[in-house]
Amino acid sequence: MSINTSPVLSVVIVSYNAKAFLELCLWSVQRAMKGAEVEVLLIDNASVDGTLDMVSDKFDFVTIVPNTTNLGFGRANNKALAHAQGRWVLLLNPDTIIPEDTFDQLLQHFHLFPNSGGLGVKMIDGAGRFLPESKRGLPTLWRSFGRLSALSRFFPNNHVLSGYYANEVQELELRAVDVLSGAFMAFPKEGQHGLNAFNERFFMYGEDIELSFCLQQKYGNNYYNGLLSIIHFKGESTPLSKKMIYHFYDAMWIFYDLHLKKSHNTLTSLVVKMAVKTIICFAGLLLPYRQWSERRKKKLSLDISKVLVCTNTIFDTHGLKKHYGDCEIIQIKSDDLDSFVSDGADYHVLFDLQSISAKEVITVIDTFKSRFVFGFISPQSDFVLFSSGGNYKGRVLYF
Repeated sequence: MSINTSPVLSVVIVSYNAKAFLELCLWSVQRAMKGAEVEVLLIDNASVDGTLDMVSDKFDFVTIVPNTTNLGFGRANNKALAHAQGRWVLLLNPDTIIPEDTFDQLLQHFHLFPNSGGLGVKMIDGAGRFLPESKRGLPTLWRSFGRLSALSRFFPNNHVLSGYYANEVQELELRAVDVLSGAFMAFPKEGQHGLNAFNERFFMYGEDIELSFCLQQKYGNNYYNGLLSIIHFKGESTPLSKKMIYHFYDAMWIFYDLHLKKSHNTLTSLVVKMAVKTIICFAGLLLPYRQWSERRKKKLSLDISKVLVCTNTIFDTHGLKKHYGDCEIIQIKSDDLDSFVSDGADYHVLFDLQSISAKEVITVIDTFKSRFVFGFISPQSDFVLFSSGGNYKGRVLYF
């Protein structure tokens, strides 16, 4: 295994049963390294899907730190920080794809803004839709109420009710924001017990909000860079369950208890705690319906008009025919997609990741968002992954 002895940047990835997504993530990380002083640490939370064998076989530059149990997101990241040697740390989800210039832009940002805290980027899902959690305001009581009650949708310009997603910041801006996403968050490393350590009261959600708050208190500004885009498929390691619902909403109470409670009276704090418990109970009652809805969404129709394979070489389509049968498969350049948009036919657009750059893929799906069903062919050409964050979420077809 090749290990960089003096990395400038430590990339930390916590994985849990996301093998196919992690493979594409590490493929993009490998291309982004380009000889830079970068180390990659994988903390695996006891996956049982063959993750460790895959990483060992295909990505010898990755330092693996295996766990025997699922430690959750925060504890696992803190374990990684004990090993990280870089001056800066990038927390990266396993269900992401980053462009080739990511690390260059990241390090350039900290050179231009040496006193900045965290750095986040524009995230889009597998269908090209912008993910609003890329940039957020602090979750005050009114902002949280606006989001949970959906009032923020009706009053998008009301900063009190809609400030949860920092609507005053445009998608393509470089601007200071309060809260960044833990799916992609870079910050200066100060040691395991410094401000960059997660609070382990959080198990799965809310850690990034709390860390963003602490970084902001220390450095003054966190930044959102809307000029740098990544794909975040979203939610592939966290299946919908009662445990997930509990941790998601309980994180609201933990953050309130840590940072907001002291500014409110006892009655307000009691109301907040009861409100969180009520939301958890209500969400639990709706769980069967949501699970049924998710199962429907995961049904990927292969009964389509054509399959368009975006490639810069000649691609062997034999493996695809196993799933698509007699469906016509056409090999095209990504620039040719314009000619297929207006005919109204149902197409799958598959990206040959062996020959196309991650940056080009991200640009294409951002341009043609939701007009096609996008698939991502692994560089080894042994599977194609579909994950739009919507109707075709989380499906892997093996050749």
